[in-house]
Amino acid sequence: MEIKYDINLDVSKDDFVNNRIAEIANKAEEKTYNELGGVFRHAALDFKTQDLKSEKICWMLYEVCTLSTVPIDNPYGPSEYSYGVACSKGILDFTDSDMRFFESILPNLTNALLRGRIADMVWIRDKKKYEMALEAIKSFVTLPIERDIWFLQNKILWERAILLAIYFRKKSLENHLEIIKQQFLDIFFGMSYGKETLTFWGSICLTLQQFDIDEELGKKIIEKISRQIAEAQASRNPQEYRYCCNLLLSYQKKFQFEDQSIETVNALAESFAEEAQNAEQDILGACLCENAIRKYRKIPAKYRSKYDVNSKIHNMRRLMRQKHLASAASMEEIKIYFKDILTEEEMNECFRASKAQIAGKNMNEALAELL
Repeated sequence: MEIKYDINLDVSKDDFVNNRIAEIANKAEEKTYNELGGVFRHAALDFKTQDLKSEKICWMLYEVCTLSTVPIDNPYGPSEYSYGVACSKGILDFTDSDMRFFESILPNLTNALLRGRIADMVWIRDKKKYEMALEAIKSFVTLPIERDIWFLQNKILWERAILLAIYFRKKSLENHLEIIKQQFLDIFFGMSYGKETLTFWGSICLTLQQFDIDEELGKKIIEKISRQIAEAQASRNPQEYRYCCNLLLSYQKKFQFEDQSIETVNALAESFAEEAQNAEQDILGACLCENAIRKYRKIPAKYRSKYDVNSKIHNMRRLMRQKHLASAASMEEIKIYFKDILTEEEMNECFRASKAQIAGKNMNEALAELL
């Protein structure tokens, strides 16, 4: 779908307010930019030929919604695919007049998704307007921190808000960072172990590393993760257990708790080794052995005698060979007879065509032709 409107047609805040577009934007309950873009797309089609200014505004807001979002590199660049459009606009594709219009409608815009993005865009285009970045922070931090929408979109927007808050803390302007940090701490410590919420909780855990965390708070976080590890271990789910162990390891490394981090690496290796021993499928067991060996090798030399690393690697290699041999022995031979697929005449025709295809070519050229 090609979007067409008169780029030279002047539009104003009054057009946005008086033609019900502000009402459309602010009443929209859509939770993602894709859904919100669909609202403006349909509105633009409804205004088509009847009200050219309203149509243009709706298409412009639709284009704002199609921008990609990344926290750091090139925020609001063109997305690769959106609503049938092969490549959307990027922030640099909007004219200065477009940006002035966007800035003018902010006082009449309460939709947090749209207000946050537009305010951030204005600040990116003019870094002197730091108040626009503060508006973006205030909008983004009102978005829900809920599991489904978190991974679908809001994780990126909260990360963007955190980065902006870090920047303005360094500039000695408004400090939103501690308020945001406390929100994440409350969610992190308040959430109990649950299979359905584990990766969401883990993502919150990793997001906390973007804030300043002293050693005292770090130890509390590590204690919480350790309790989650115990819950995962009790549920006898090795994947969840290792997921929690990796979260623990990231914090142990952050605070340079070397002895504890090596203990966690060993625990990860032991988990792979135990699962390899009990694996019903030999090929899976062999892969788990290889993972265990890789973890054991990450243990530094000065700790290897303590954890008996050399002996364990030797045992894992032996078990891996056994698993590979057992897997190969269990495979059934598969025979395909061409006569059951092609007639003799068809096979002869294939041979003749292949010979003609490689005639006069060297080995490499012939192989390339046949592949």
